[in-house]
Amino acid sequence: MRLSIKLTIENEKAFFGPGTYTLLKYVEEKGSLLTAAESMGLSYSKARKMIKNYKEQTGHDAIISQAGGIGGGSAKITEHAKIFMNKYDILLDRTQELIQKNFKELYEEA
Repeated sequence: MRLSIKLTIENEKAFFGPGTYTLLKYVEEKGSLLTAAESMGLSYSKARKMIKNYKEQTGHDAIISQAGGIGGGSAKITEHAKIFMNKYDILLDRTQELIQKNFKELYEEA
């Protein structure tokens, strides 16, 4: 038996969790919002909504995009998004440790 959690950060509404985190990781890796969305099986419009939601809820851009042209467009995550993702990693680790400890104490004999 094991426990899994999904950590979502909300402001006026939910705006950051595993999906947005993964999308930004792929943008960082692939240099493109479109390619990142395709890698996750998301539509481009859904990915754009996730990025827009991040900006609406934090007041900061998550990515910087350059429009396509001969070489195609590109995207990079912003410094704000990098810091936000790092803090999310730390929060997730701390939360996992605490929850796993409590889960083990409560369900060890179940």
